[in-house]
Amino acid sequence: MDNGRLAPPTTNDVLERLRSLEYQGLLDNLLRYYYELKTEDDPCYFVNIIQVFLQDVPKTIDSMREILYQDFVNFARLKDLIVKVKGSANWIGALKMSQASSNLLHQFEIASKSGCMSALTEVKVVFDELRTHLDSLIQLELEVFAK
Repeated sequence: MDNGRLAPPTTNDVLERLRSLEYQGLLDNLLRYYYELKTEDDPCYFVNIIQVFLQDVPKTIDSMREILYQDFVNFARLKDLIVKVKGSANWIGALKMSQASSNLLHQFEIASKSGCMSALTEVKVVFDELRTHLDSLIQLELEVFAK
C-alpha cells in the first residue's frame, strides 16, 4: 500500500482469480493456460479470447431459444447450435457450462422439446454466472495491462 492506496493488480492476481474459478468448478485450467501464452507481441490475446466467447454465446443461446419456440422445430439447426455452444465452452475451459451443454445435447438426442427448453435455461443461467466472473476478469487484466 502507498499513501492508503491499494497496489495495482498484478499478473499473479489474475492467475489467482483464475484458480479461484477453477476451484469453484466454473473453469478447468485451459483459460489459465491461455493466459500464460500471452506475449508482449500480443498482450490482448487473453482478453480477446474471452470477449469473443462473451459476444458469441448469447447470440447462439438466443437463436436456440427462437428455434425451440417455433411450432415446427428445425432440429438440424438446433443441433448445430448446441454443438457450437458446447464447443465454445470447451474452447475456453468453461467446465460447468460444458456440462450444462452436454445435458442440452442429451435432451436433444432423446427428442424432448420441453427437456431442451429446460436444459437451455440451465445453459443460460450458467453462462450468466460465468459472464459476471469473466467480465470481472477482463477488467482485472485491463488494469494489469494499463500499468
